[in-house]
Amino acid sequence: MWFVANQDIVAGQELCISYLEQDVLCENSHRRNAMLTLDFKEDEDTNLIVLDVDGDGDDNDDGPMYPVVDVDVQNELMAMNPFERLDAIDELMQQAAGEALPKDEVIEVEDDNDQMDAHGSAWFECDLQNLRILKAITLEASGQCESALQIWNECIQFTEYKMPPNDENSIVMRVQAAICSMHLKNETLARQHASIALQRHDLVFGGGVRRFRRRYRQELRLNLRPNSSGEYKDQSFEGVLWPYDL
Repeated sequence: MWFVANQDIVAGQELCISYLEQDVLCENSHRRNAMLTLDFKEDEDTNLIVLDVDGDGDDNDDGPMYPVVDVDVQNELMAMNPFERLDAIDELMQQAAGEALPKDEVIEVEDDNDQMDAHGSAWFECDLQNLRILKAITLEASGQCESALQIWNECIQFTEYKMPPNDENSIVMRVQAAICSMHLKNETLARQHASIALQRHDLVFGGGVRRFRRRYRQELRLNLRPNSSGEYKDQSFEGVLWPYDL
């Protein structure tokens, strides 16, 4: 088992390992402690999404007790056509941010600046982040790269301020922002994101550009965007942004 520390370690210092998933480390202490007290049993009735996709008005007023935008939910959203997907994502993001709750049902958690509804079920911040990622992917796939880049920048800000230092998620977000910037023909911005992504990857994993490109080969070649490399049609974006001779 290998560990990468996010700060310097002095001799004799105790090292702690989190029993929580990486995505929920950004949550406040109240929510993290609640997650740690789970008895490893999953009650289907305790985690509900308030989403009226079919428009029948049959919504549930209870919110999730732990993260809900998991692989199954993401696959369900991605199975929709892009226009329905964007509407569904926006509705979920409003609910996740508490905007869909009546004002008299929103309370504050003591000693933590976290919004909760009357049932004590604020959405997790990692749910919002996953929804942002899905929205950026959808916007890029429909050719709205400028709007997508704004969302990728929000995703980057989240990893910078909410996740542990040099978290691998920050590398992934920079990679996507770099490629999106290239589609917008903003090579300067693309190279900035690409450089930061490579530096952080090398800091955590080593191996330089070759290991970076080997580890992110699938990420770099995901079919998320219209195939329009323009002046780079004879060379992949990865070859332009992360050449082997770096």
